[in-house]
Amino acid sequence: MRGSRPIDRVRDSAGMLTVGNEADGALTGMIALSDVAFMVKERAIYKLLMADEIDPNRQNINIPNSVQLSLSAGSDSDLVARTLLTADVLFPTTYFAQELRQQLVLITFEITKNLLSAQEITDALRARIDGLSQPVEVKNRAATLPAAGSLEQRVNAFIQAAHSIIQFLYDLPRSFIKIPPKGWPDSFTEALQSKFGHEHEFSHFARSTAPFIKFLRNARHCVEHRRDDQRIDARDFHLTKDGRLNRPTVAILHSATPLEATDLVEFMTSMLEQLVEVTEAMLAYVADAFRPESFTGFPLVIAEVPADQRSTGSRVRLAYATMIDGGWVRLG
Repeated sequence: MRGSRPIDRVRDSAGMLTVGNEADGALTGMIALSDVAFMVKERAIYKLLMADEIDPNRQNINIPNSVQLSLSAGSDSDLVARTLLTADVLFPTTYFAQELRQQLVLITFEITKNLLSAQEITDALRARIDGLSQPVEVKNRAATLPAAGSLEQRVNAFIQAAHSIIQFLYDLPRSFIKIPPKGWPDSFTEALQSKFGHEHEFSHFARSTAPFIKFLRNARHCVEHRRDDQRIDARDFHLTKDGRLNRPTVAILHSATPLEATDLVEFMTSMLEQLVEVTEAMLAYVADAFRPESFTGFPLVIAEVPADQRSTGSRVRLAYATMIDGGWVRLG
């Protein structure tokens, strides 16, 4: 009988667990799901691995509870706050079944992981280019230009991460409505308009983001199916006709979504910012579209919480609110 053996008493008893180290900062929260939990620290997120997950039949008393680093960023990161931590807030078991909550939060975890990968690529390249951006020394009418190096590989990795993000983004509403696997983002827009109507806010959002999604999808085609008329050109440091040293640039040759040569780091930074914004908005629209209409009889909305009204140290901007005595009151 479970509970009568020494291993049962060990597994069912309270215990202590060290999560990360001091460099990760303080423990600020936990994301509890049906089958897994994440421990959130200021600068890292760890997955909690219980002994029963590894040894569900309780046959080895020596299997410990453990933690494993999942993300090298935590609650101090605006990126993490606007994605994974926002999903934790917007998909509570109060309004969503446990299995559905887990599905939505784990999809957002994958989005956050890819966003952090894109951010890491961008930050590393920015540091490399900034360190090399010095005046060119000319001797005897000759000069050695700096080189950031491996630009094509860096750009390709960034585009692949960005494309993975938009694929996972469509898995969020796909948990509720049927979206054809091909023809997106147009198929997504059509599915929303069919369910909610052409003028619904979610439908407006789908139409407004479609050009950005198509741009990234076509950029990925340039990486995966490179041709003379469909490619991405990354150019390292180069001199202009007036003798100025230009930082690395990127250009996209595509008949539908071309991009003229632009500063590579600025391009990556802009794409990353837009991906975070679209992710945060998608989370809000999905939660708002499929949540209950009221909370114990009171109207329920998703609202942006003013910075001075957020929980101490929290960077999460969105929360549920309801109307009480003529004013909106935050829930949770």
